[in-house]
Amino acid sequence: FGFTKYETEKLLNDCGLSAQAEAVTDWYGGYRIGDEHIFCPSSLISFCGKALEEQSNVEPEPFWINTSGTDAINSYFEHLVNGNFTQDIQRMESLLNSVPQEIRLQVFETYPDIRKIDVDFDTCMTFFLHTGYLTFTEDSPLYENVFLKIPNSEIRKCFELKLANLYGESNPVWLNRGRKLFLHLLANEADDAEEILNLLLGQFISMRNQGGESFYHDFMLGLLNIVAASDNIKLESDQETDDWYSYIIISHDQLKTIVIIELKNTENNGKKRLSAAENAAKQITLKKYIDRFDTSEYTKIYGIDICFSGKSCAIETLGNLLEMS
Repeated sequence: FGFTKYETEKLLNDCGLSAQAEAVTDWYGGYRIGDEHIFCPSSLISFCGKALEEQSNVEPEPFWINTSGTDAINSYFEHLVNGNFTQDIQRMESLLNSVPQEIRLQVFETYPDIRKIDVDFDTCMTFFLHTGYLTFTEDSPLYENVFLKIPNSEIRKCFELKLANLYGESNPVWLNRGRKLFLHLLANEADDAEEILNLLLGQFISMRNQGGESFYHDFMLGLLNIVAASDNIKLESDQETDDWYSYIIISHDQLKTIVIIELKNTENNGKKRLSAAENAAKQITLKKYIDRFDTSEYTKIYGIDICFSGKSCAIETLGNLLEMS
């Protein structure tokens, strides 16, 4: 059920791929079976086979991602998000951030249905250990209370790609929450928009890159694009490099409404977040975003700022800019 380090080195040498040993270890190794370090056999053979077929030094890639076994990841993440299991989401996020998780190893005669609402974190992680998505850390005992980690880059890529599918229109729960956020923004309901956006941020598992304006810009644009595409609403966006402010503009012709959203990032501090939101809101008037529109076609043009820090945000609104001009 796997190749040892010695067997892997011999296989790579026989295929003329010894120079790829370090990359192969990162992508397909990492499994701890007792005191042995094991490589995934199917992926390793696929990698070597592709290299021999193409007669080139190919780069490692995920071969396991399109197998039926990865449906388990979809099922589990849907279980987490749809059930709003905040603590389990945070623990799963820690695994994705290379932080091992301690669980009590479970014993079951048949694999559990990880879609059920009452399946706990330890049971799901034991299932992932059995099926190759997780492995023991170097210093973990092998029974009772154990420490688990994601074994390699291939499995991490499996999680990341499945997450990308989950946070999209294929998941009705995520789509509906995004639509609610959209409606609150169009109605200039800052407090309600802030509440639901904080919920969405808390549930967005894969946030290893959090910390920069570009990350939050992409997060918001991706979320709003899902709704805009399904509801025929126009979006415009840009990221300005001079002061690192970015913006998104929503245009809803039927409602005769435009929403100009200024985005900013600051320290994870409530007062600083609110202050940054207020300052960024002023950018909307200073930069005269309203001048680009034919104001005769719209009855409401709202200026809204969203300031992010970590997994929280603060929202400030300038109200209807047409009433200020």
